[in-house]
Order: sequence, then structure tokens, then C-alpha cells
Amino acid sequence: MPSEINYICETPVVLITFNRPVETEKTILAIRKVKPKKVYFISDGARANIQNEKNLVKECRDLISLIDWDCDLVKIFSNENLGCMRRIVTGLSEVFNLEEKAIIIEDDCLPTIEFFKFTEWGLKNFENDLDIGMISGSNLICHKDQIELRNGFSNYINIWGWATWRRVWHIHNPYLSLKEIKLNFKKNVANLSFNWWEIIYWKELFRLTVYSGSTWDFQLQYTFFKQKMISVFPKINLVYNMGFSGNGTHTNFGIPDYVKLTEPNDNFKSIDFDIDFTKKASTYRDKLIANEIWNMNMVTAIRLKLMNFLRINF
Repeated sequence: MPSEINYICETPVVLITFNRPVETEKTILAIRKVKPKKVYFISDGARANIQNEKNLVKECRDLISLIDWDCDLVKIFSNENLGCMRRIVTGLSEVFNLEEKAIIIEDDCLPTIEFFKFTEWGLKNFENDLDIGMISGSNLICHKDQIELRNGFSNYINIWGWATWRRVWHIHNPYLSLKEIKLNFKKNVANLSFNWWEIIYWKELFRLTVYSGSTWDFQLQYTFFKQKMISVFPKINLVYNMGFSGNGTHTNFGIPDYVKLTEPNDNFKSIDFDIDFTKKASTYRDKLIANEIWNMNMVTAIRLKLMNFLRINF
């Protein structure tokens, strides 16, 4: 593995931006350290009813000037506002029509150099393993459940800095339907040994995702359940999420402990640890992360079911 000074990211890097120039600048400067040979810059258009958003979008797009190293730069800009779900889905579909694999970073996800090394390592080593659907750069419970080896495996995805292949994106259906959930959900999670309220939790969460239409990542989680794919995660967290400042679409609340307590350490070297190829997801760890990140418990499951019931009947 090249030294940190000489390391250049060979894999195409996708940067997804919208209206946060401060965060976008920090993320571009982090990407700049590894000088990817190809960069895709995805940007959504401004909403007509939001004052000053057009200027913020332009500020973000103008930051493309910071991508000043020798690389192939592809702009995927929308003149209209597509919304979070459609912009990311259509942008990534365009990327994977051209690329076999890519590293994906949203504007508020601040990656370390080790993040790029780890995701490139994972893309190479699991490229032909159809059980693996994602290499994630995040480990948001490393302060609670430490693993000894360089990497672990999970039934859950984490898209705060991640990488995947065309083979995964092309079997993913981002337009999840209520009919699909009704007919196939239980079959798709039968191998996961969920208890009764975990089944309710995930089923109702997927239904809520369809109703809201603003998210895209839970649809990808559904694809992972359906295709029986798992993700790879690092020993410790390699990405810091800057988005908890009140201006994010889905992170408009205070900084949670799982972000504060897992802030990446620049001295950590993921390549120093042994490799785990056993491909066995830890049920204990998955339950821990679902509770920590998504508040998965019996009360939340019942609340989700009630919310969907009221949405349909009133």
C-alpha cells in the first residue's frame, strides 16, 4: 500500500452536493488530499420557494474550482429541484452506467485518508463476491462494540461514506412500492431471525419510506434484505458527519453521541489490522447499531405501525 503522502485514489469518487457550501468546501478539501483520478460532481437544483437557495446552490457549484488536480471531472447538474431521493438516485444511476465501481460521499461526510484506502481495499477484495453489496467507511458503534480485525460484516448498510459496484446498483430498485412490501417483505427477511416487533419495525419503516418519498437509503436497505447481501465496515469510524448543524434534510437535530464518540482519529491506520473474510454478520452488533442509530425497539415499532395506520385511515 502506498504511503499516505504518495497515495492517490484510483477509484472514481462521487460527491453529492446541494445547498451547503461550508460543508461542501471541507469535504472537497478532504477529497483533494487523495487526488482521485476521476470525480463526479452531482448537484441538485434550487427550490423555487426557498429564499436565497439559488445562491447557495451556485456557491456549492463554484467550489468545483477546488478540484484543481489532474483528473477527469464530470458534472451532473440539475436545472430543477429533483429532491433528495430523485437527485441521488438519478445521479448514481448515471454514474453506474459509466463506471464498474465508485466511492460515494455526500457533502456533509468528511472522509479521512484511511477511508479511501479502506474502501478501495474492499472494492478490490470483494469485487466478485456477490454476498457483499457495500463497503462502508462508517462504524458508529466502535466505542461500544470493538472488533479485533480490520473489518467486520453487517446485514445493515451505512451510507455516510461508502462504495459499491455497478452490479449492486443495477439490481437495486429505488422505487420501493407498498405492493412489494406487502407481498414479499416477510420472505425477504426470513433469514434474519427477527423477532415479532423487529418484523413490525422494519415493515412499517419501509412503508413510511414509501409514504414520505424523501429518502433513498432505506430503499437500498430493503434491496440488501431482498438480495441477502451484507456490508463491510471498518474496525473504527473513518468518516465524520458534519451535517448536524440544523441545515440538513434528515439531520436537523443535535449531534448524537454516536457521532461525537466515534470521531475519526487521524493516527488510526486501518491497514495495520488483520483481515476477516468469514463473512458472518454479528446479530448482537446489528441489534446494537439498529437501536443506537435508528432507535429500533418495541415502542418505536408500535409507534410506526400506528403512524401508518392513521395515515391510511384519516
